[in-house]
Amino acid sequence: MAAEYATLSDADLASEWRKVGIHVPGELVTETLARGARMAPHLGPMLADPEVWEEEWTGLHVLMLLTCIGAPDAAPHAAAFLESGLGYEWLSEEGHNLVRALGPPGAPAIWKVIEDDEADPSGRAEGVLGLTLIALANEPERAATAERLRALAGRLEDATDPDDDRADLFNQVCYSLADLHDEASRGAIAKAIGAGRCEWDEDGLASAYETPFEKTLERWADDPREYFTSRHLHELEETAKEIGAVEKEDEDGAPVPFRADPRPGRNDPCPCGSGKKYKRCCGK
Repeated sequence: MAAEYATLSDADLASEWRKVGIHVPGELVTETLARGARMAPHLGPMLADPEVWEEEWTGLHVLMLLTCIGAPDAAPHAAAFLESGLGYEWLSEEGHNLVRALGPPGAPAIWKVIEDDEADPSGRAEGVLGLTLIALANEPERAATAERLRALAGRLEDATDPDDDRADLFNQVCYSLADLHDEASRGAIAKAIGAGRCEWDEDGLASAYETPFEKTLERWADDPREYFTSRHLHELEETAKEIGAVEKEDEDGAPVPFRADPRPGRNDPCPCGSGKKYKRCCGK
């Protein structure tokens, strides 16, 4: 199959992505990435096609491809993805990988979404995490990132109801400020924890401020291209099944009832002891 993909024109190779589901042939990934930025004019327009997003996997795959090959329009596409959230929390939670792969050049487009109070809160939270990872890896970005996150935290002071979608965003902002070792906000975060507004604890907060930047980054040290590995795509599929976005099937293709794995719920405290939600920690 690898030889077959190699004979296709760029346009025809891009069309092959319309045929895939959650699992993608490794040869297709390899050939597309090998051609690099020249594939952007053929992949980018696909994201404007509603049919691509009807098969949610296809849209996300193509968006990640554009990010990995450094397409000039990857940042606005990623920003639009985070802004809308597409109604699928399990899908938008890939957002931090997209943002991290964009690097500092893509940050301005992402900040517009994060600071837009009308944008999807889950997408905004993913943008915050992605920009935090960029800042951790690029020292010149840290101070400015922390300053803008402090301002965002102030605008979320009324997000006190756990059922408010913005509460999760507020938690992520607190996590990020601690991961960035922002001393100016440490007292405010501790106060929010004491008031029950931040779903964390004092031990987790102290640990975050003491953890070297390099150690924090190690948890997200994978190459963005590893998104396309069978292991990761399987995990993404299982997440979708866990929350009912996709039905499981038996060997004959018939839907079967889903039985949750014996692991924490995505909104439960992470068993590692960080105090963060599972989905914002080891559940990533």
